[in-house]
Amino acid sequence: MSKLDANKKLIDVVIPGTHNSASSTISKWALFSGVCRCQNLTVHHQLNQGARYLDVRVCSCQDDIVTCHGVVKGGKLSNVVDEINSFLGDNPNEFVIVELKNEAPMTASKKHELLYLIQATFGGRMISVADLQGWFQLKQVTIGDVRRRLKNVLILIHDSFCFDRDGTFYDMNRIAKEFSCHHNSTLLHNKWHNTANANDLLHRNLTYLRHLSRYDRDYIICNQIVLTPQPPRNMFDTMQFLFGMKSLQPISLVKQLYQKEELLHCFRWKSV
Repeated sequence: MSKLDANKKLIDVVIPGTHNSASSTISKWALFSGVCRCQNLTVHHQLNQGARYLDVRVCSCQDDIVTCHGVVKGGKLSNVVDEINSFLGDNPNEFVIVELKNEAPMTASKKHELLYLIQATFGGRMISVADLQGWFQLKQVTIGDVRRRLKNVLILIHDSFCFDRDGTFYDMNRIAKEFSCHHNSTLLHNKWHNTANANDLLHRNLTYLRHLSRYDRDYIICNQIVLTPQPPRNMFDTMQFLFGMKSLQPISLVKQLYQKEELLHCFRWKSV
């Protein structure tokens, strides 16, 4: 983003992102790793390759907060957060959106610990409530606005992060004010198409983009061009899932998309 025209509105930029971004921290030897390990590269490597939206799934694991995909656990969240912060420190003119999702119940203390970790790590880089009420409004904020204020990370969370602590209820408004972590649905619309068929996936993506309402266009649209392994239909499929056969791995499925000319239309949807 550092090379984009400063006058370009952020909402008009096609922002590359990765699905289950931190899943490379899942061990290759873990059960179901073949379908749960959606990425082969670290988050820092993905950022260096151009990803600017990160989908990070988390859960508790004993005394730690770790990344995960469903029930399969990965590495420490703190390491992933440090990777992102390191990239932003080296590239202050870049802008990254991080969407955090908890995939398993977490205690109130763990939720508070996670939010504190995010705030303590990113600090003044984070888009705050005051920013959202002032200069950072999606309809008008430009790349230049972001650069000038050195605010280069937007943290989005789901309402499942709300919690009660010592008699104080932390709803999304309170969390946003205290930790600068914002309710994802107020800024972003996320669409997952849930298919393993490349033609079907591209058709659904284009149909969705072409039928966006004016209301939708006021939000960041996260349109997932992701092929999803489907549940096993027989014993052979079950064995493939258990042992992570290459044909079912997301990294193999996505190769089908690279051969589809229609893929380009998903990035030029405003002109189709």
